Amino acid sequence: MLQDRVSAVVNVPFDSHIRTHGLAEPTRLKQRTLEAAAELARAVMASLHKTWGEPLPAAPVPAPVAPSGESILVQQSDLT
Repeated sequence: MLQDRVSAVVNVPFDSHIRTHGLAEPTRLKQRTLEAAAELARAVMASLHKTWGEPLPAAPVPAPVAPSGESILVQQSDLT
């Protein structure tokens, strides 16, 4: 059903340190979690290269961030 939209499935095992500490302390992660994360990163990169080629195109320039409460009007000519 989703086969045409899924490029890989990576099993990331449960790691109690993620639940209690999040990713704030990556040195606490179990080895199998680190290995699964590396496999996931490889799968994402492979999918990106398959979709957009090698080398990957440059990332778009993000919009400027306004101080809270203000808005910034950016014209297309400002981005080029």
